[in-house]
Amino acid sequence: MATTTLDNTYVTYKVVVEDDLGSATLQNFTNGAATVYSIFVDNTQNNSDVSVLKLYDNLVDGGIDVDSTEADYQFAIEADKARLLSFPSGLTISNGLSMRCVNGGALANTSDPSGNVTVTVVFS
Repeated sequence: MATTTLDNTYVTYKVVVEDDLGSATLQNFTNGAATVYSIFVDNTQNNSDVSVLKLYDNLVDGGIDVDSTEADYQFAIEADKARLLSFPSGLTISNGLSMRCVNGGALANTSDPSGNVTVTVVFS
C-alpha cells in the first residue's frame, strides 16, 4: 500500500492517492475536519470482484475496529469498473476521514479485494 498526498500553496485543496487500498484502514488521512469534493475508485484490476469502499468519519483510539465500527458511508464498485463519486457542494467530515476497501459489505469483512484498488480523494 502506497499513499501519496499532494498538498501545496498553489491550490486550496489536497489530493490523496492510495494505489492499493485493502482491508487495512487508512486512518484519518484528512488530519481532522475536511470537505470532500470527489472520490475516484479504480476497481479495474478486479475482473470478477465487487469492491466496497468504506468511509469513516470517526476517530477511534487505536483505529477503526472492523468488528464494531459501522462505516458512515459505503459504496460498491462493480468488478472491472472505475467510478467517480462527486460531491459538488462537498461532503462534510467532522472528525477525520478514514477509509478501507473490502470485497463485501458486511460489518466485520476483512477480505482484501483480489486485485489492487486505487482510490483518489480530493478534499480541503
